[in-house]
Parts: sequence; C-alpha cells; structure tokens
Amino acid sequence: MANSPSLKHLQIDKDSLRTVITLGVAAFIIVFSLLSISTLYGQLKYHNRLASADQVALNRLDSDVTADNRLTAAYKKFIGSSNNIIGGSVNGNTGNNGNNAKIILDALPSTYDFPALAASIQYLIQNTPVTINSISGTDQASTSSGSGAGSASTTSSSTNENIGAATAIPFQFAVQGSYGEINQLFKTFQNSIRPIQFLTISLSGSQNSLSLSASAQTFYQSPVKFSIAKKVVN
Repeated sequence: MANSPSLKHLQIDKDSLRTVITLGVAAFIIVFSLLSISTLYGQLKYHNRLASADQVALNRLDSDVTADNRLTAAYKKFIGSSNNIIGGSVNGNTGNNGNNAKIILDALPSTYDFPALAASIQYLIQNTPVTINSISGTDQASTSSGSGAGSASTTSSSTNENIGAATAIPFQFAVQGSYGEINQLFKTFQNSIRPIQFLTISLSGSQNSLSLSASAQTFYQSPVKFSIAKKVVN
C-alpha cells in the first residue's frame, strides 16, 4: 500500500485533467469564435458590395425608365403629325405617304434586302420617261440571277456587317432618254426617301438620245440589340 497514490495526489491529477479540458474547450471556443467573426466579416463586406452594386443598377434602371418615357413621348409626337417629314400624308403606304416611322424605315432599313432595293430602284426609274436598259447589283444574301430591262442580276458574296453602323449596298443601272428625261431622272433620285449616293456616271449619245450608265449605293443599318447583362459580385 506504500506505492498507492494518496488522495491528495489523485485530487491534483483530477484538477489538472479538469484544467486541461477547460483550457482545450476554451481554446476551441476562441478559435471557433475567431473563425466565425472572420466569416461574418467577409459576408458583411460581400453584402455591402452587393448592396452598392444593387444601388448602382437601381439608379441606372431609374435613369433608363425616365429616358424610355421621354423617348416614348417624343416618338408619339414624331408620328402624330398630320403630314410626314417629306410633305406627304400620314395615311397611305405609297409614294411619299405614310407616317414618319415608315418614312425613316424606308430611308434606312434595318435589314439587308437587295431584291426589295432592286424593285424600289425600278419603281423610281419607271416613274420617269426614260427607258430602262438594265438594273444590276450584287446580292450578298443569296444566289440568284436575272436579266432584261428592269431586272436585277445578282451573285453570291459574303457580307461584312458592322452592327449599329450604316452599311452600303452598291447597285448599277443603265437607261436611255433625252437630256430632259435624264435630268428628270436625277431629280427623281434626289427626291427619293432613300438616300442614294452616285459613284460613277457615264453619258454618251446626242442631246435627244442619251445613254446613261451609273453605279451608285444606298444604305441599311442593322439594329442594335438591347440586352440586360448579368454581373457577378465577388
């Protein structure tokens, strides 16, 4: 019994064990608390950044809504007049008639359509006393062909679109008529809704019988697509 630990030693060992356990639990709680505080602080900073980004987006949305209301009011006023911007009636779809929105779309279409352009050029020329020899050009969207007076000769080619910018559509035509008739033809092109830029002009013959060959171009503008972007807040 001499080697048996005394009650005092047992009590000391129990107290030491209790102290170690207490210190271990305390250390765990401190480390856990520090980690929790760090995580909560990171989340707080993230939510602050998120709230700031939300406020920026909300301010932009409010600005866009205001601009949209102003644009809508301006558009209604633009198409609400009794006469369009080229002096025609807002009622009807032929000649210079139609509301201003139609006039703008006719002047600068939003889609590439060479056959429609060829038909439009033919319509303009046919409203003058000249004789059409040919209308030709390059259809960049499809492969087809035609010949004869007033028909469009088209071939395949690749397009080079610049979204949001005006893109040229070249075409050529040949007509015959007197000096006065040729002069009337140019006045008709000048009064056209659609802008036409002449590149080359060749005239031959006499004053009473002139042959005109010309290359020109008009334009279309691809629409700008509106999209709502998503931004990741880190």
